[in-house]
Amino acid sequence: MIGKVPWGTHFCQFYQTKKDLLDILIPYFKSGLKNNEYCMWVTSKPLNVEEAVKRMKTTMPDFESYLNKGQIEIIPYTKWYLKDGSFDDKRVLEGWVNKLNQALRKGYDGLRLTGNTLWLEQKGWKKFTEYEEEVNGVIRNYKMIAVCTYSLDRCGASEIVDVVNNHQFAMIKKSGHWTLFQNSVRKKMEEALQLSQTRFKSNIELTRQIPWTTNANGKVTEDLPVWRKFTGQTYEEIKGSDWSKALHPDDFDRTLKIWKDSVKNRSNYETEYRIRRHNGVYRNFLVRGTPLFNEGGKIREWVGTCIDVTERKTAEEALRESEYRLKRAQEISHLGSWELDLLNNKLTWSDEVYRIFGLKPQQFDATYEAFLEAVHPEDRTTVDTAYSGSLRKKSDGYEIEHRIVRKSDNQTRYVYEKCEHIRDGSGKIIKSIGMVHDITERKEEEKRIEHLLGIAHHELKTPLTSLKGFSQLLKKRLAKEGDEKKLFFVSKIESQTDRLVELIDQLLNVTRIKAGKMEFMDDYFDLNKLVNEVIENLKPTTSHKIIKQGRKPKIIFADPKYISRIITNMITNAIKYSLGRNKIIVKVAGEIESVTVSVQDFGRGIKKGKQWVIFEPYSRIETRKEEKVPGLGLGLYIAREIASHYKGKIWVNSKTGQGSTFYFQMPC
Repeated sequence: MIGKVPWGTHFCQFYQTKKDLLDILIPYFKSGLKNNEYCMWVTSKPLNVEEAVKRMKTTMPDFESYLNKGQIEIIPYTKWYLKDGSFDDKRVLEGWVNKLNQALRKGYDGLRLTGNTLWLEQKGWKKFTEYEEEVNGVIRNYKMIAVCTYSLDRCGASEIVDVVNNHQFAMIKKSGHWTLFQNSVRKKMEEALQLSQTRFKSNIELTRQIPWTTNANGKVTEDLPVWRKFTGQTYEEIKGSDWSKALHPDDFDRTLKIWKDSVKNRSNYETEYRIRRHNGVYRNFLVRGTPLFNEGGKIREWVGTCIDVTERKTAEEALRESEYRLKRAQEISHLGSWELDLLNNKLTWSDEVYRIFGLKPQQFDATYEAFLEAVHPEDRTTVDTAYSGSLRKKSDGYEIEHRIVRKSDNQTRYVYEKCEHIRDGSGKIIKSIGMVHDITERKEEEKRIEHLLGIAHHELKTPLTSLKGFSQLLKKRLAKEGDEKKLFFVSKIESQTDRLVELIDQLLNVTRIKAGKMEFMDDYFDLNKLVNEVIENLKPTTSHKIIKQGRKPKIIFADPKYISRIITNMITNAIKYSLGRNKIIVKVAGEIESVTVSVQDFGRGIKKGKQWVIFEPYSRIETRKEEKVPGLGLGLYIAREIASHYKGKIWVNSKTGQGSTFYFQMPC
């Protein structure tokens, strides 16, 4: 008739006869005994203890065994409701909870009880009704099922209403059949609760949580289906403290200690540990629990969740590894990062910036003003102007080289800074991010190179200049004397001196390029006119016919000396690598934003796989032994670097056996 009801069910039975009473209570307790529940039957007229035992034995042949092992307790109302001669609702309520705890400790799954109210006098009705209302609030939170029996002969209409209002449903026999009446208000509450539980279950599944409950002592006493589904354990394998066998061995001792301390101290529980999934793979979980207390202030049970944080832990580990690699990279490269929150004037430095400035976090006020204090006094205004000016002009950022005074040893260091500004939705600059690079060693190396260049220029070029001057004087004297043989040898000395000067210039230029020491004297000039001048200067030195195409003026802004060097190199290369041919085509073509000079030869061409190599320093084009071309292989490298300085480019198109065309392009 009743069927399977969940824990926390509190219902009532209205009866007229003893048979009516037993029709419900006998199967009620029979089901509880078979389901490993502790049963308690508080009797009153019309049924005493002896008759209740007799009826149970008649209906249930093995009842004696349950009675002997103490799984069922049948006592009169005087020993329960009127234990001290009067009804004390608090004592009775605490008694039910104590009985439940005893049952759970003995290994029973819960408590199934009944109490007859025929002993109740009319004057005590109001107090008992209030007690029944309290029972509702208690039983719903415990592993209890209770049926309260009321005699219809003792209940009027108002009493029946009181009873029904305090129970989830009522059973009344009508026309020989039992009828179940549900409390409409309670039914709506139960439906709302069921909806809430369904939503909760859905949220649990969506968020990959495992809910759990234990008794007051921290032991698992009821099924945890989500836990079992995840771990693959059975209910028997998780009871008590055996659930912990699914923990990673390395987490076991630490976890149990935290758990036992929380149970002992009655405090919230939180930790992280790994749980073995049914497939043997461990996953990381954040585990939280909290104790629930009864009205007497004692822990009734523990509830909590295990939240799968494996992906978060993996991401955190990857982030830590990335941060470590970044930190090491910054240490190795002496390059740090910083961020300035303009809304809060909060400056954040990476560890490497602190090392560069010789400061410790506790020594630094972490503001823009504090940063300026670390800048060299002579550079402070320049640095402030660069940063403040970029904000005032609303530019995207700035870059600057300046000196700092390192706090740890008072040493002057050189740094290179680059900054970018971050804007909000309205375009207002709200944050600046940037990097600081310690370039002290580079600056010192530049000074050494500059010193070396000065020595090289003086020690190498000065004697050659003198040698060229003496050879020119000697050449003039021999020309007057008409000594052709000696004049020939002096001319050879002069040409080889010129070649040696050119080689030294190339080597010095390579050194200047790598040191960033090339000096450019830019001005506006006509590129077309410059190309014509280069061609005129080269014509006397070659038998090749140099054909010029393109006559329109092309005004550019650059250093004519270096642009002339690029054009000269392109044409002389075309002459040197097209032996046996007799013409070179030089073309100047301009567009709106750029101008291109091309030099076409009709020599052997360059293999496709070798075309990019020729722009690297000391690279040479392969030639036949009889066509060996002198040089260091630096001309095109220098030309490429000069073009790059002007945001231009130089490249080649070539096919073996069909010659090559070199292109030089730059903005105009």
